[in-house]
Amino acid sequence: MRMKQLPVAQRTARVSFRHEVAKSEAEHVLTWAGGTLLVLTAVYLAVGGLSLQVFLVHLAEVVVLWIGAFASRRVRARWVPWLTAACAETVAFGFIYENFVEPSSVGMGFLIIVTVALAPFILDPVAVVVSSVPVLIGAYVMSTSSHPGQAGRWTMAVGSALVMGAVLLRIRLRSLDALGEAVQMINREKAVVIDVCESAEFSAGHVVGARSVPLATLEGSKSLPTNK
Repeated sequence: MRMKQLPVAQRTARVSFRHEVAKSEAEHVLTWAGGTLLVLTAVYLAVGGLSLQVFLVHLAEVVVLWIGAFASRRVRARWVPWLTAACAETVAFGFIYENFVEPSSVGMGFLIIVTVALAPFILDPVAVVVSSVPVLIGAYVMSTSSHPGQAGRWTMAVGSALVMGAVLLRIRLRSLDALGEAVQMINREKAVVIDVCESAEFSAGHVVGARSVPLATLEGSKSLPTNK
């Protein structure tokens, strides 16, 4: 019976670790995403590349991202990936609406950037899929209306961006899962972390609880645990 419960326990711990990481990152990521969008909007406005209506849409997107950053500190960790996905989806639909108002490659470029950039920070594959499907459908409907001759190309571009974002997410999840398993092993087995950096590098920053054993003195060092 225990053999059947172990994978479930490991899977639960893995998902919980992902959610905790997402919560620790969400405020920073969404704040900077909103700030970056605001700066880019100001630049396009300065060169006369945005109408007032599109400018207001961009401002609304910035507000959505910043509200999401504020809310990420107050919701439970398990809901943070869905909050981030909702913010990304809302911003994506803002750019889709922008292309309905003023068909251009600028709005599609923003849409692709948001899709690729935010996916690796959602840290929940289900949330990514649920939020991506409406975006892909919306991009197709928009492109058939505003770019009838290039609908297939625009849809393919957005679809490729979604796939790229999913690949980046997968790579990041594998790294996080390996890190989470290492943390669990340290806690469960009372493992000892040996830092082989030089003393100055160790003083600059190291894992909590790590022992400093410079590589040059590693062999035969008395600082190494004898029971590990």
